[in-house]
Amino acid sequence: MKKVLLLLAVLALILPIQNIHAQDLQDIMGQLGAGSSKAVYEPSYKFDTYMQMEVSDNEGEKVSYNAYLTKDGSSYAVIFEDQGAKSVIVFDTKNSTMLMLVENDGEKTGFAMGIDPEAFADLEEDNDFEDDFEYESFKTGNKKTLLGYECDEYLIKEESSEVRVWSSEKLGKEVEKKMFRNQQIFGGAFTHAAGMEGMALEYEFKDLESGEQGIMRVTKIDLNSNETISTSDYTVMSMGQ
Repeated sequence: MKKVLLLLAVLALILPIQNIHAQDLQDIMGQLGAGSSKAVYEPSYKFDTYMQMEVSDNEGEKVSYNAYLTKDGSSYAVIFEDQGAKSVIVFDTKNSTMLMLVENDGEKTGFAMGIDPEAFADLEEDNDFEDDFEYESFKTGNKKTLLGYECDEYLIKEESSEVRVWSSEKLGKEVEKKMFRNQQIFGGAFTHAAGMEGMALEYEFKDLESGEQGIMRVTKIDLNSNETISTSDYTVMSMGQ
């Protein structure tokens, strides 16, 4: 399930929808077992929280994400732009539907996929860490202010890896974190950001053996955003029956 949905997310981010062959979609749907779930989605989605994130690696590659969330957790979206193409992934948790929308060369296309509610819930399960993981024990005692929020530093060492997180307890009470629980969006890179009670504003992962690293920084945040994504502007192909 996880690998298939990650593939879908990557396809939506790097390819215009019209370049995904029908056979590819059929194979993906077969693996998901979601063909019997009707794709039900709204004509528009309104979001009241906005975050801009920058993800980079040790080779200097940087990708910016614009994330829109709702305080009630009914939906969230990630917007990504690359080489003139704009991609939008909307997760409608209310209707158990995932939409992938692409704007490229003046064309707006996409597809909506209905997923069984139980399978949809699996996207947001904390499968990669234990429920009783005690993050308090990893606090270093260091503090710093990011985007106006006081953050505590956590240093988590696991075998050959090291994770350093700056997290705001106050912000964690105000922002719905389903986006981080959905590990398909970031390939599971920011697992601990989903498990903490606070909201991670900086997250650095290092592989101590290979030297590889990934860094996520929240560069902007607006808790009173008023953003609308209109699906009616796109030609959307619905998957399912």
